[in-house]
Amino acid sequence: TEIYTLSLHDALPISFQCPTELQFRETIVKKTGGLFMLAIRLLQLFSVDQQDYKNLVSLLGLYFQIRDDYANLKLASYSANKSFGEDITEGKFSFPIIHGIHSRPNDTQILHILKQRTNDLDLKRYFVGLLEKYGSMSYTENAMKNLEGEIRAEIFGLGGNPLLERFLDELAIKSADKINMADSDQSGN
Repeated sequence: TEIYTLSLHDALPISFQCPTELQFRETIVKKTGGLFMLAIRLLQLFSVDQQDYKNLVSLLGLYFQIRDDYANLKLASYSANKSFGEDITEGKFSFPIIHGIHSRPNDTQILHILKQRTNDLDLKRYFVGLLEKYGSMSYTENAMKNLEGEIRAEIFGLGGNPLLERFLDELAIKSADKINMADSDQSGN
């Protein structure tokens, strides 16, 4: 079933209509969570452990995607390895972008810039500034904290796993890692 679900979501047409947060979450759980679940089911073929990890895997998939979306726009360590605001250049409806669009339905700036698929760093910084102004980055941080709490509770409910808990500690967003948009002139000007 995981392979079928993954191929189904890869075949979905790309449109420029902003999904709701619920649609985003459902798609990510099916796609990213599906990849994780496929790996777990393969491992369980050779294991006596047959616990149901579906909820944990769904939460992890959603957390990783939202964290990646946030990192693409806000983390200095991420932007050093990938181009800053790559999701903007790709015209991608990421978690913070979806929130920004839906939080201000009468303000079309975010959607207009996203449609441009720009490489312009100043315009990308302005875009992220809008997301900050609309509370979308804070909303995303809170969503990640809530998901992290749910993941930790799920891990505890499954008997605990210190390695997975340390892995979550490493993934947690730290204030020092964030790009300060006021100080982020990466061109040196």
